[in-house]
Amino acid sequence: HRLVVSFNVDLPNPFGAGSRGVIRALLSGWDLSGVITVQSGTPFSVTNSASNLDRDGQAGSPGTGGRADRVDGVSQTTDGDVRSRLNGFLNRDAFLPAPRSRYGTLGRNTIRGPGAHLWDMRLSKVTPIRESLRLRFLAEAFNTWNHAAFGNPGSVLDTAAFGTIRTTLSNARIIQVGMKL
Repeated sequence: HRLVVSFNVDLPNPFGAGSRGVIRALLSGWDLSGVITVQSGTPFSVTNSASNLDRDGQAGSPGTGGRADRVDGVSQTTDGDVRSRLNGFLNRDAFLPAPRSRYGTLGRNTIRGPGAHLWDMRLSKVTPIRESLRLRFLAEAFNTWNHAAFGNPGSVLDTAAFGTIRTTLSNARIIQVGMKL
C-alpha cells in the first residue's frame, strides 16, 4: 500500500496587502510545496537454506532456499518501534526449518517489512526587481524530517543475519538552497 500526496500553498503576507516597501518585498510571494509519501512495508518470505526445493517444487541444488515451517500461535515479528528492533525484527521462535523433501508451511510473502513515511518540501519566493527581471529563491529539503525508511530484515532462517535490518531505503535529509535571476 502506498499513498502519495502533493501540495502547494501560497503563503499569505502576515501584515496583509497594506504593507509597503521592503516589508512587502520580503514577506510576500512565498510558496510552500511538497510531496508526502506513506507506505506499508514490502512483503517477503522466510526461507531456510537447508531445503532444496526450488520454486517449481522440483529438487534443486542444496541451499536454494525453500520456505520455512511456521509455528502456530507464535507472533512472527517482535513488538516495538522499528528502531528498537533493528537487531531482532523477526521472532526466531516463530519459524522452523522445513525438511529437504517438502515446502515449509509458511506462505509466500506473508510477512511485511517496516513501512515508511517521507516528506519532501520546497520553499520558494519570487521577487520582482524590474518589470522584466525577477529574483527566484529556492530552498528544498528531501526527507525533511530525516526519518529513516528501513529495508526488509534478513529472511534466511539459518543465517546470523536472520531478523536483522541492515539497509535503508531512503537517504538522510538533503537540503539545497539556490537563487536564480
